Amino acid sequence: MLRLLASLLVMGIVLNHAVLLNEGKADIKRSYAGADSKELIETYATQRHHPSDIESPELFEVFLRGLNAPDRLKEQFDPAVISRHLDALAAVVSDDREEQLGIGKAVDEQDPSYLARGTGDELLRWWRRKDPFPATGLNERILEHLQRTRVAFQQYARENNPNRLDDRGRMYVRLGPPDQKREIDGERRGEFWMYGLHPAAEYVFVRNRGVGYELGKPLDLAPRARTLRGQGPTRRGMRVAVRALSRLKDIYQVLAHYRSRYGIVLSDISMYLERVRERRRGLASPLDIPPHAFLNETVADIRQREAEATRRRDQAVPQTQTRINEGIEELPLATRFVRTLSEEGSTEVDIYWSIPPFTLESLSTLAEPEGEETNFPQEHEQGGYLLTASVIQFGPSYERLDAQTSHLLATDEQVRRTETLDPQRETLSIETGQHAALQLDASRAVVEEESVRPERLLKTGTVRADSLESLRSDPSQLEMSDLKPVFWETQEAMALEEAPVYPFDTMPIAAPLVLAFEIYHLTFDGEDRTRYTVEYEVKRRTERGWFSGLFRGDDEDQTAVASTVRGYERRTEEYITLDPENWVDEDHERIRVTVRVTDEVSRQTRERTIAFDLISDSQ
Repeated sequence: MLRLLASLLVMGIVLNHAVLLNEGKADIKRSYAGADSKELIETYATQRHHPSDIESPELFEVFLRGLNAPDRLKEQFDPAVISRHLDALAAVVSDDREEQLGIGKAVDEQDPSYLARGTGDELLRWWRRKDPFPATGLNERILEHLQRTRVAFQQYARENNPNRLDDRGRMYVRLGPPDQKREIDGERRGEFWMYGLHPAAEYVFVRNRGVGYELGKPLDLAPRARTLRGQGPTRRGMRVAVRALSRLKDIYQVLAHYRSRYGIVLSDISMYLERVRERRRGLASPLDIPPHAFLNETVADIRQREAEATRRRDQAVPQTQTRINEGIEELPLATRFVRTLSEEGSTEVDIYWSIPPFTLESLSTLAEPEGEETNFPQEHEQGGYLLTASVIQFGPSYERLDAQTSHLLATDEQVRRTETLDPQRETLSIETGQHAALQLDASRAVVEEESVRPERLLKTGTVRADSLESLRSDPSQLEMSDLKPVFWETQEAMALEEAPVYPFDTMPIAAPLVLAFEIYHLTFDGEDRTRYTVEYEVKRRTERGWFSGLFRGDDEDQTAVASTVRGYERRTEEYITLDPENWVDEDHERIRVTVRVTDEVSRQTRERTIAFDLISDSQ
C-alpha cells in the first residue's frame, strides 16, 4: 500500500479549482464575476433594484429567497425577469413538485403570489444539493441553468409571449443543447432533437403558428387527421391515401437516419408505394390491401409504436441533466462515515476514504494525452499526482458552514509500483439535520524544490452524506457509535486504534475483519459496575449465477452469537472479530452484520448494521 502520509507535501501549495477544471469548462468559470456573496445578497435584499436578468448564482439565490415573499420579490425584480425564471424553474422540477409548490399556476397567471408557502426555501435546498463540485464555493449547476435559461429565451421564446418558453426552450433548459437537431418539412414545420444521454431521449417538436413549437409526434407533421384516415374505398379516397402515405414516407425518410425504429416504418411504406406504382403500370397483380386500409393499419401501428416510445422515454430520461461533468473523468471513491460521541457530548463524524486498486496507476494514461507536450519532469523537477481532499459541511438548508482541505502527493515511481491507497481520515463535528460532502480531485503536478504546482485536473469524485443524525448525548440514554470495520492483521504488534479502517463495500475473503465500536452512557448497578450484553447476528445471502440459480436458487442463513460483559466505565470500546472464510461457499456472498448492545441494568438496547460483498482474491 502507498504510504502517502510519509510523502509530506512541501510548502507553497496553492490550489485554484477554477483553473484546474479542464478547458472545456473554462467558459463557465470565466463567466462568474466573483462578486462578494454577502454584499450582493444584502444589496438585493434591502434595496429596490430591477436587474435586466439574473446572471450570477448569488443573485439567483436572492431570487429564490424572494419566492417566499412575492410582494417583496416584485419590488426587487422586473415582472419580465420573474416570469422568465419561474417558467425556467417549471421546466426542471418534476410534475409533482411543480403542482405541490404551485409553480405551474404562478407561471400561467404570471403572478408569484400563487406559489405555496416556503417555495423559495424548498427550491433553494434543491438547487444546493445539485452542486457538482461542492469544494469550489460556486454552484456550477446553477450557473449552467442560468446560461441555458438565457439561451433558451433568446432562441426558443414563444412567438406570442417573449417571457414564456415554447417546448423546445423547456427541453433546452432541462437537458441542454441537443446532440443532434434536424428540421423537418411536413404539413407543418417541425424539428427533431436527439440526446446521447439515453437512446430513448428523442423529441419531435411541431410548430403551432402564433405560439411556437410544441412537443408532438411524427404523425403531427403529417397531413390533417381526416386525410390520414383516408376517405373510404372510393377512387378519390384511394388517391388521398396514397398522397398521405407519400408524405409520411418523406417524414420518416428524415427520421430513419437517426433511429432504426423509424426505418422499419419507412421500409413498409416504401415497399407498399412501390407496389402501387407497379400496379398502375400494369406490372403487378392487384393489391392485397387497398391504400386506404393500408394507411389505416400503418397509422394505427405508428400510434402504438410512439406510445411505447413515449413510455420508455418518460421512464428512462431524467427530469433534468447537467453537462458540467463532461470532459472530467469520474474518480471512484470508497467512503465510510463513522459517528462517535466526544467526551463533551458532541457528535463527531470520521470520514474514512480511499480509492479502488489501480486507480492511481490509471491516472498516468490521462496525464500525458497523445500528441501533447508536457513541461515536466525537468532536471530540477519531479512529476507527481496531487490528491486534494475537501470536506464540506452544510447546514439543514445546505448553506455552507465549513470546509477543510488536505493534500496528498504521489510520485510517478510510487504510482507505478502501488496498487491502492491507504485509507485516509477527515473529521468534523455535526448536529442533526446537517449534511457533508467529500470531494477528491486528482491532478497532474510538478514537484519543485519548495512547492508543488498542480498542472491539470485528471479526475474528480464526490460523495455526499445527507441529513446526518447526531448521537444521543443524554447520559440517561444508552448510545453506541457506528460500526468501524478494520483490518487488524498483526494484533500482537498493532493497537486497535492504529489498524486501518476499511472503507470499501467489498471485502476480501482471506482477510480477518474486526468490527470496532464504542458504547456510551452505560448504567451502574448497586456495586458500581456496568453489565451489558453484546450480540452480533450475521446474515449470509448466497447469490448464484443465472444458470446455477435455475437449479438451486439463492440461499440465506443466519448466525447469532452473544456474550455478557461486566465493567467499571460508563463509556467503553468493544470489538468483534469475524472470519469471512467461515461463510464462503463457491458462490457470491452478501454478508449483513447487525451488532446489538443491551444494557442489562437499564434494559435499554441500541444496534447498528453493516453489509459487505465477499470476494475472493482472484476476483
